[in-house]
Amino acid sequence: MLFRSNDDWHVFYSLNFLDRGSKSVGYDRQREIDFLLVHARFGLIFVEVKGGQVRFQSDGITQLLEGSWTRIDPERQLNGARRVCLEYLNTRQVGFIPARNLYIFPYTERPASGLSQELATAGLFKGDPGIARFVDHIQGVAAQERVELDIGNLQALLEPCLTIEIGRAHV
Repeated sequence: MLFRSNDDWHVFYSLNFLDRGSKSVGYDRQREIDFLLVHARFGLIFVEVKGGQVRFQSDGITQLLEGSWTRIDPERQLNGARRVCLEYLNTRQVGFIPARNLYIFPYTERPASGLSQELATAGLFKGDPGIARFVDHIQGVAAQERVELDIGNLQALLEPCLTIEIGRAHV
């Protein structure tokens, strides 16, 4: 699904890619991006949302799924999907696109310890100030890069990757 906001952010929900480069596992692998935020001047923000109960412990991250605690790796999951998406766009000669990750844990308080550097800086947790602070940071960094993306071209390239096209709405 594609949403378009009034401030030129385009939001894609549930983008799917087939990772044919999964040589390490010996088979093709489905990759999904929960949300992809696109802006002509600021680039791409890849978003992974981990709802429900999530625990951060010294031996890793677990999430309560179907009644049992299951080990998860949101960084590896999002970075794999991001890699495939950027490779896909690169094969279509889109050129350099600034890209960043954002991890959202809406029902989990920020742990006092045990976060990787990436989750500590690019993670939003229950009770955090919110996405506005993260977007301000992205805009500040991206303003230095002086990019101008062709949003129409990106939209045309990404729409076939949507899980389902339900319609369009304004955010």
